[in-house]
Amino acid sequence: MEKLPEKWCCVPSTVEELITLNEFIVSNGYRGGRLTRYYHIHFPFIDGGGSAYNYAGKGYTLITFEDFKRLVLKENTENYEIY
Repeated sequence: MEKLPEKWCCVPSTVEELITLNEFIVSNGYRGGRLTRYYHIHFPFIDGGGSAYNYAGKGYTLITFEDFKRLVLKENTENYEIY
């Protein structure tokens, strides 16, 4: 994926991914508290405030956590060998 969709969702598969996604949505206005399940995390929020659901919302594109890190957090996710 080269470009971030206008409406996207991401499903964490580890505790670390869940924490990272939760920090992102909280920093962007989510008031639902700490997420404790591996739900689809939606952005922008659904219906003005909801983010975590057990399904991908209508019109939302599912992205991988690697895509989230690269396209949303702007982290370099490529692995390089150090010589």
